[in-house]
Amino acid sequence: MEQEIYKYLNDRFGLSKVLFSSYSWYTGNSSNIYLGPKTIESKINISSAGIVALRKSKTYKPTTNFLQLFGAYIKKSIFNISLKETIDFCQGKNIIPNSFDYEHLIPGFVAVAYEKRILGCGHWNGETLSCLIPKSRRTYLSTAIQ
Repeated sequence: MEQEIYKYLNDRFGLSKVLFSSYSWYTGNSSNIYLGPKTIESKINISSAGIVALRKSKTYKPTTNFLQLFGAYIKKSIFNISLKETIDFCQGKNIIPNSFDYEHLIPGFVAVAYEKRILGCGHWNGETLSCLIPKSRRTYLSTAIQ
């Protein structure tokens, strides 16, 4: 599983395996994959081994927390948006970009950024950017950028 995760993160976001050398990957009850410490104290009763970093279905989907945490290291699949688009995106609206700047992006999950700051996860289908930021976090992000 780990090699598959590293390949996905490198191919999709340009994140190197070395970046995660002090962490371990853990599987959860469902499709959740956690990124946490290398060792876990067995005497401690924990509900999760770290943060939910990815969800696995047909492919891996990065979480907003994961993309924000490692945003400074992301080199690929970054979708930069304007202030107006950021406000719309943080309210959960789809974005249809006015320029051709995104034709080079491979459709799939992307790290959505405003002024080099990762806002969260989006899905680019080649024409429309869909917001995948959890509803509970949208208001906060919208308030924070204004």
